[in-house]
Amino acid sequence: MLTILGLGLQKEHLTLEAMEALSEDARIVLRTGQCGATEYLRKKGIPFETLDALYQGAEDFDQLNEAIIRYVAGLKGNVVYGVLDIRDESVAGLLALHPDARMIPGVPLEGSLFARTLGPTRLFAACDLDDAIVEAGEGALVREITSAPLASEVKLALMRRYPPETEVMLMQDSVILPISLEDLDRQETYNHTSCAYAPPCPDLKGLDRLGMHELKRIAAILRGPDGCPWDREQTHEGLRPYVVEEAWEVSDAIEKADPDALCEELGDLLWQVFIHANVAEQYGEFDLDDITTGICRKMLRRHPHVFGGQKGRAPEEIWEEQKRREKGQKDGAEAVRAIASGLPALMRAQKMFKKLGVYRGGVSPSPEEERVLGEKLLELCREASLKGIDGEHALKKVLEELV
Repeated sequence: MLTILGLGLQKEHLTLEAMEALSEDARIVLRTGQCGATEYLRKKGIPFETLDALYQGAEDFDQLNEAIIRYVAGLKGNVVYGVLDIRDESVAGLLALHPDARMIPGVPLEGSLFARTLGPTRLFAACDLDDAIVEAGEGALVREITSAPLASEVKLALMRRYPPETEVMLMQDSVILPISLEDLDRQETYNHTSCAYAPPCPDLKGLDRLGMHELKRIAAILRGPDGCPWDREQTHEGLRPYVVEEAWEVSDAIEKADPDALCEELGDLLWQVFIHANVAEQYGEFDLDDITTGICRKMLRRHPHVFGGQKGRAPEEIWEEQKRREKGQKDGAEAVRAIASGLPALMRAQKMFKKLGVYRGGVSPSPEEERVLGEKLLELCREASLKGIDGEHALKKVLEELV
């Protein structure tokens, strides 16, 4: 039987349940002897072993955790494995091998530091911060900053969102010290007890980089009681022209191969998503999470060749087939009728022919072919102008008659 036990940092952090487990007839193995539990065990005359020697032979934490998991999992009989914090990575590996292991949580490493946090706070392990989503609108508590190089990585990760002068609280060996974020990697020592807390930054204008959290916050402020009168009055219908306009400006930036303009125009288009989401949330229609959930599920469904194991077919064919199945479309004619009527007529006409199978997929036309077709279209536009006909309206009318 395997028991996984959270020890905490100091002898005083041992819970009554932890002390009972340490007094049982079992082989006691501690991940490290650098904790208060060793003092308790020696005083009680309880034999134990530590795995500190494994630290010397490991090149990194991944290798160390693998060695610890192999060793503890290979022990027979009743085993009590003690860690400073049950969120230790070796614990996850052992639970995968021993899902029936008994778990006894203890005092978390960040303990008293967490009590000083303000507002919503996310908890991160220092070694995992590179892949984490950090938002300055929330507090960030980072645990186990075990070395100066790791402290530098944590600092750089936090400075992608928080200003360098942000005052953070650094806790080490239960002592809390206020320092600036830019000084996080300039301390004399670090160990497994080192944790840092960066509080939420309410001043949006003081941030160097802003993420999705801040964009959602800005939308809520602008449409709030003390926000912008124009933004507060907007509806889906009133915002409709801007969605179309921003999409065309994105297209224009792509055509001009201007990455700076593209970055800006994509931001404008993204803003339309956020403002529509805020309007919808206000009226109880849907919210931003509904939007992201819907598109994520759609991408998973529409790519069974990636997420479902269907191989050997053209992605375009799979996409169209899946789309028709989702929308209950039995044939190409029903797919044509489902094309958005608000599209420009020429674009709608080409989508119609694509749905009907009149499409040369994967074949790039020659520049000469494009030019000849362009000249024909231009001549048709000239004819429409001479006769006083709105070409867009004329094509749209014909399409409506067809579908």
